[in-house]
Amino acid sequence: MLAGLAGAALLAVAFLPWFELSGRSANLWESFTVVDVVVACAIAVALAAGLAALLGDQSGLPVAASSVTAGAGVIALVLVAA
Repeated sequence: MLAGLAGAALLAVAFLPWFELSGRSANLWESFTVVDVVVACAIAVALAAGLAALLGDQSGLPVAASSVTAGAGVIALVLVAA
């Protein structure tokens, strides 16, 4: 459930200005080329994990999706920070 909330928050923040240069601001989608695809995948998996947990899925999907979300999040963090 927490992963879903974090994914929704990241989706909202992705449309806010991330930085400003010479009076022009840019959000996540305008700032990066490949990194935004990785972040979008992390958002999608996090939202899927949250939805599965919200619906009470007992198949183990929320646990697997949380693991994938953590991995994608770490990769996105490294790419954004670099």
